[in-house]
Amino acid sequence: MQKGKKGKAKEKEEAKTPYDLIKGMEVTFQLLRGTIIEGIFAGYHLGFFMVTNAEIKGKNNICKTDLVFIHRNQVQHFHLKGEVKPKA
Repeated sequence: MQKGKKGKAKEKEEAKTPYDLIKGMEVTFQLLRGTIIEGIFAGYHLGFFMVTNAEIKGKNNICKTDLVFIHRNQVQHFHLKGEVKPKA
């Protein structure tokens, strides 16, 4: 029975979430009121997205910070950082 318990513990330890796939990658968040946050995705914990080396772009100001926590209810959408091109 000991082997069975260790095997289950190992499976739980290796279980990954979709957020684990993008950890360490550059992401862009758009919040409900239009604020844009760009930075490196650090993880998700207790309802908060964590972004490091973040640049927060509001209507009138830009802020750079080492760490920002974003509540999940404030996010309109987020995606990996991509290349922006004007329409042709």
